[in-house]
Parts: sequence; structure tokens; C-alpha cells
Amino acid sequence: MKKKALSLLLAVVLVLSLVPGGAVLALAGEHISVKADAPAEIVITVGQLYTVALSDIFEDSEGHVLSYELNENYGTQTYIKDGQFVFNASKPDKYIVTINASCSGGDKASHTIEITANPASEGAEIQYGYDETPASEVTVYVTLSNDGIPLRGNDEDETVLSHLELTIPYFDLALYGLESFYRYQTNNGRGEYINETLVERPTALHMYIYLLERFYMGLPEEECGKGTSGVLSYQEPTDIYDMEGELAYNSGTWKAINITGSATSLYMDNFWGHDENLLYYRNHVYPLMSAGWGATSDYMLLSDGDTMDIAMFTNWNFYHSGAFLKFDEDSYEINAGETLNFTSYKYETKSVDSGGAESFLPVEGMNVYVYDEDWNLIQPVDGTGSDYEYTFEESGTFYLAAFDPNIKSEDACMAPATSKVVVSSGPKGDLNGDGEITGEDADMLYGALSGENSISEEALAEADLNGDGRVDILDIMLIYVCVNNGNMAY
Repeated sequence: MKKKALSLLLAVVLVLSLVPGGAVLALAGEHISVKADAPAEIVITVGQLYTVALSDIFEDSEGHVLSYELNENYGTQTYIKDGQFVFNASKPDKYIVTINASCSGGDKASHTIEITANPASEGAEIQYGYDETPASEVTVYVTLSNDGIPLRGNDEDETVLSHLELTIPYFDLALYGLESFYRYQTNNGRGEYINETLVERPTALHMYIYLLERFYMGLPEEECGKGTSGVLSYQEPTDIYDMEGELAYNSGTWKAINITGSATSLYMDNFWGHDENLLYYRNHVYPLMSAGWGATSDYMLLSDGDTMDIAMFTNWNFYHSGAFLKFDEDSYEINAGETLNFTSYKYETKSVDSGGAESFLPVEGMNVYVYDEDWNLIQPVDGTGSDYEYTFEESGTFYLAAFDPNIKSEDACMAPATSKVVVSSGPKGDLNGDGEITGEDADMLYGALSGENSISEEALAEADLNGDGRVDILDIMLIYVCVNNGNMAY
């Protein structure tokens, strides 16, 4: 018995190695072994994505194909996929993760990594700001892009999904069997849920469901948000076109959306008939739930005026090298004949812990264009560095867009910038259309109100300077105020 016990002890000593700190480095098999330089101790920050190729950990002397699994369930943010081990932590702590390898020859081996997750920076206030008051609907501006270019919807109008003003209704997620993703109250709009008081306000998850029903499945508005569409199981092969009418991709066997994970850790294995290689920003920044930890769609509450950019890519490296683009403003108002000066900025996809700036930086070399209100191209815009200018000669509604120079290619890694430009015919109160406000405009309005002369309905609407819905003597007085202030628009 003593001899047998000693042999067993020696065998264990041969296959079991320890690293500093006590973490098990490797338990090797007959021909599966752990490489000498396999990572054993890793230090990251909360929210930082750690990845390592499993071929950098294990090797098989017989050349067998290896399969892998984790020793236990570490949560939806820790997994093995496409030959890589992926780890992310929502809280500071020390994590012990064991990876098991096996092969067709029946051999097995394991390797344990000790991961220390340090606290992350709190982030900027704009990355939070979730309003937890009830709202039956919210109006947001949505841009959905693939490889840097906005897409078209599959609705009757083939709507261009770029800077699209969209009213998202609140509906009960239980209609879709998603009650486990209810949004509850937090402490000051951040961190974990503190009770089971339901926040009846649309979240980004509501927006995704509505978008898919309305513009992926092409359902009429009145059928959206009712729980009757079958959107969660919709798997019809679907052609997806970009804003220029070119085929972007076909969904093939991908679903419209596939939701996994749990509350505040919702994960989309695919979206819009595309794989999981996507990211979404709220108001041009990466949304947070807590320090270093991103807000998933079930957590992220929406407010009127929010800008939502959803970007899908072919390039799996965009998380490390990409950015979301924006202009100075999401909307501009100028007069016909005036020149608009604007700048393009980027907010990088990598965190500050990974070398990102986590602030808006001017970005040069983008392709910038002007479009009409139906997203028909008017012309490109020349610029100097990150600064651009364009003179709008006519009144109307226009759009600006800035694109990744690698648009529509596997090298694209930046989501587009979009802005709306409303161009008025002239200063408000300029009834004769000469581009300035003078006493002549006041005389014209006085004559129209007294019945001595008439002016067009369009001109009369421009005369409501105080915005009270009617044109009267007060507006005439305001025109004189404008004249006395140097012909400035009111």
C-alpha cells in the first residue's frame, strides 16, 4: 500500500504544477500539453475584455483537433468561441478560471488562469443619465449601419435608417416572453436594481423590437409592439440593402434577433440577420451601467431627443481600432445663402484602460456629403483637416453625413456621423424676401392686418415672431425691435 501510494503521489507531482499565488498552471494529458508561456496570472480592469487564443495555451503532439469547455459557468461575459477564451468582469475581484481541453484520442488536459479585475474609472456623466420616470413613448433619432454605411428598411418605403426620427412606444415585454428583462429602479440612474418597482419607460430593448418589426419584417406601425409578430423566432432569409440600394448582405440562417443572457447582461447572438459583431452608442458615447461596465439594451432607458447609433461590422477588430463619428451638433438651423461651418469628431470604441481617449477627438480624412431630405446625394463637401464648410443656397431640409474612408469593406471600423440641417428662406419676419428685416416688412404686415393689402400664407406664417400661433400688433412691434437692433432676426 505504501509503494502504491508513493507511486500515485509521484504521478500527481509530475502532472501538477503551481504558479506564484497558488493558481494551478496545468494538468497535462499523455499528448495534450500546456505551453510553457501560457498565461497564468492576468490583471485587467472591470469592463476590459480579455481574450487569448486557446492555441496559445494548449498543444497536441498527435495533431488532434481539440475541443474546449470551462470548468463552471462564469456568466455570459466569460465564454469560449471561435478558438478563443473571452473574459470580462462587472465587479472588482479575483477570478479563478479553469479551461478543459480534450481531443478525439480521448486525452484531456486543463489549465487555470488567475484573473484580477481592478476597479475601472467612473466614466463621464453623459454615459449614464437614465430617466426613470414613466413615459408611454419617446422620440429618438436612430442610425443603423453596416460596415460604415446606413441601411435601408424592408418596409414599403424602403426607409433609409439614418438619422431617422422614430417614436418608440412602451409595451409590456411579457408580450414577448421577455419579462425577465424588465427594467427596475436604481440608485440615481446607475448600478444594480434596488427594488422590483417596474420602470414603465421604453428601453433600447423596446427600440430594437420595434425597429425589427417595423423595418426588418416590414410590418405596419399599428402591428408593432403588440407581441404578435413572432419577431423573436423570425428566421426568413432576408436581403439587406444599404442606403445606396446595394446589397449589403443576406441574413441566411441568422434570426432577426437572438437574445441570450440575463437581466442587465442581455446579449444578442445576432441582430438584423447579422452576427454579434456590433456595438451601439447612446448620444455618441458608450453607455454605462456602472464603472467600466456597459449598459445592455434592457437596462438603457431612452429619453426624447436621444441619438442612437447601432453599427454592425465584418471587421472583428473594430472593438480595438474603431470609433463612432459625430458632428458638432445633431441638428443645425441656418438661413438660405448662409455658410455652415462644422467639425467631425470621433469617440473611440476601445476603453481608456485599453488606450482609448474616452472623449471626443477631432477626426480627419472622413468622406463628408450633403443629402436632401430623402437622402439623395447632392454633393461631397471639401474640408481642411476635421473642419468643413458648405453654403446652402436654397431653403429646405438637408442632411450631413461623414463616412469611414473604408466604407463597405472589411476594413471599415467606424460608424457614420449624421446631422439634420433646416434651412429657412430668410430671417423670421422678412416678409418681402430681401434677406433682411426692415421697416418695409413692418408696413407690409400692418397693411395685411388692416386689410389694405394681402401677403401669402407662407409669408404670414413667418410673421409670427413671438410664436403664439397668431399674427397681430405684437408681431409688428417685434419687427420694429429687430430693425432697431440692426436688422437682426428675432
